[in-house]
Amino acid sequence: MKKKILIAILFTLLLVGCKKEVPKEDVVQTPPTTVEDTKKSTANEDNTKLINEKDSKIKELEATLEEKDLTVEKLNSKIEDLESELSIKEETKKIPTSNKIFTASTHFRIVSGSFKQKSNALKQQEILKSKGFDTFISTYNQQYRVITGSYSRFQNAKTGKDLINKAGFDCFIIPAP
Repeated sequence: MKKKILIAILFTLLLVGCKKEVPKEDVVQTPPTTVEDTKKSTANEDNTKLINEKDSKIKELEATLEEKDLTVEKLNSKIEDLESELSIKEETKKIPTSNKIFTASTHFRIVSGSFKQKSNALKQQEILKSKGFDTFISTYNQQYRVITGSYSRFQNAKTGKDLINKAGFDCFIIPAP
């Protein structure tokens, strides 16, 4: 009997010695969940999914809109090109062929500036030369004209004028004397 008591005491000591205390900071306490808390959690998850789906759709629509904007830009560019071609054809129709001023040997010049002071014409000429255009200065009605091309065909003059315009300069075409 003493042996049984001794074994029981040893067993008890063994159990008590093996029991480990958990520090309070390691214990995670979860608040008791209620049905209302569960509903709120589910609603939040559903709202997050909806927001993500809407964001995804918005991104898709934005990409589609960008594609359409590019298409509109291309179409506007084509419209401008067609309008330019039309204006060339209209200008060509306006050139009188029976007039003595326009003969088969008539040339066309592109005027990139007309100035009262020669110094201003020289400045314009230098700017155009720095952009790669060949220029010269001629006089007309007591003004200095910066000429940026002389062509035997009106269509070639129009192409040259378009290049100068794209470089950021205003210009116009005149028949060469």
